[in-house]
Amino acid sequence: MAKAMPVYLVEQVTTEVRLATRRMFTARSVRRSLASENGCRVNIGCGKNPIQGWINLDVVSYPGVYFWDCRSSLPFEDGTVTAIYSEHFFEHLDLETEARPFLRECLRCLQSGGVLRIVVPDAGAYLRALAGHGSRWPTCDHWIGLLMDGAMGDWVGSIKRRCSS
Repeated sequence: MAKAMPVYLVEQVTTEVRLATRRMFTARSVRRSLASENGCRVNIGCGKNPIQGWINLDVVSYPGVYFWDCRSSLPFEDGTVTAIYSEHFFEHLDLETEARPFLRECLRCLQSGGVLRIVVPDAGAYLRALAGHGSRWPTCDHWIGLLMDGAMGDWVGSIKRRCSS
């Protein structure tokens, strides 16, 4: 098969099949575990770095991390999430088939006044791409914070203070 298709393509298809299989067996239990969450804070694509007190999601399992492929949906009810943080995940999404649906899902899950913070290497490029298609994203009611430095310590502290008061 590798001779008929480039190796990178075989690896990509293999990875997608593994993710789809795992999703098929875990999605229901993760949704059930998170169904009653309200006012939660979510860390998407956290890898080996879960944030204590947050719901941590990734496609790789680590202690304290729920397996969830966030490209297609989020496992929360409408308007139940206080804050969503994602660092170096968004730049791996295809703009039309994954990034826009991901942003719609985030907005669906966020409470009124909720915060979405996305950290990417070049935030300006993503803002221009989203705004360039007649999109409503730059004018949406929710604050979409895009950082370029990846520093989240102060932000996490301010969200913790705001959510606990």
